[in-house]
Amino acid sequence: MRIDLLSANDPRTTAAAPLRSMWRVGAILEAIAVRDVDTGQLWLQLDKQRLPARLASGHSNGPLDGEHLRLRVLRDTPVLALESVEETSTERSTETALRRYLPRQSSPTPLLANLSWLMRHPDQVRNLQGVVQQALATLWHGLPEAADLQDSAQLTQALQRSGTFLEAQIAKQVTAQPPAVTQALSHDFKAGLLGLRECLRNFRLDPGSRQQPSGPMPSLHGPLSAINTGPASLSVVEGAAAQLGELKQQVEGSLARINTNQLLNAEAAQQGLSSWLIELPIRQEERAELLRFKFEREPNSQAGGESNWTVAVAMDLGAQGALHAQISLFGKRLNVQLRCESTALLSALDRQLETLKDALRMQGLELDRVVCLHGHPVDHVGTRLTRLLDLHA
Repeated sequence: MRIDLLSANDPRTTAAAPLRSMWRVGAILEAIAVRDVDTGQLWLQLDKQRLPARLASGHSNGPLDGEHLRLRVLRDTPVLALESVEETSTERSTETALRRYLPRQSSPTPLLANLSWLMRHPDQVRNLQGVVQQALATLWHGLPEAADLQDSAQLTQALQRSGTFLEAQIAKQVTAQPPAVTQALSHDFKAGLLGLRECLRNFRLDPGSRQQPSGPMPSLHGPLSAINTGPASLSVVEGAAAQLGELKQQVEGSLARINTNQLLNAEAAQQGLSSWLIELPIRQEERAELLRFKFEREPNSQAGGESNWTVAVAMDLGAQGALHAQISLFGKRLNVQLRCESTALLSALDRQLETLKDALRMQGLELDRVVCLHGHPVDHVGTRLTRLLDLHA
């Protein structure tokens, strides 16, 4: 069964404006069919918004009044075309959730750029509602300082508050006193996003006018890529309602990306793999940046049962391009590979390699190889080639 929403993309349809960020091709939507008693007109209720609909094909009578529908976005122009989908008994819960969040995810860097810009321009913040100002300040001050990540304990805490482990942190805090729970949540990135989204729901918003960049697709397979930063889009958006709409669209995309990362980590755990993908926003002076981490652990087949760890890190340095690091630890033997796109940065890193080696040896580590190379990271020989999501039409 296919259903069309003819007025969904009409800018005059204000009821649809808050939903447009979700209407990407492939997204899975939950809806309730509503029938007019007198005329039989079909409406779809989506996230508390009711929009007129038309049955395009299949099921001559269409859905019944009150029927719950699961719909996939087939296309978003010239009309929003939706196709009903059934959840099969063999479909795993993680796959179902990925089908919901993956098409909606977007890169968090535009939101971070706007957050940085707002913090540098308090006059712009004062144009927004008071509760939104407070939510933005909470989100900003919850980001860890880049300099603090040199300490292992601070880095561990920052990773735990990246948003990837929010639900796990809540579960650990169920026996704690309420102030402890509040303090733990106040510094978590996902909790901050949820708080900002809740505030934005209370105000009239103009829809975000830009297609949000998705960045590299979240994946635990293959080399880790950096996510490009960019200018603050709010600097060219006029009016508080339009700015709030832009923020909401970016918040929704960032939350969907965190959910996607969490689902990929859960999928790996279900397959017996020890792999984690974490994206960590940080504060570097007056700017917010994004560090991407991929942690992998493989049991050592040799005697002693030691674990082999590999950590990949990627970040965008603006005009200097991306910087990648891959650290492999085999017992106490360490292998470090740095890669960068800028020849000037390559020369600077080369001059510091001996200092890095001395610091690592002082920690009792045996160095196999510490190098700095030019270019992008390459995939390992033998890396499994898998699709992010296996869907059958």
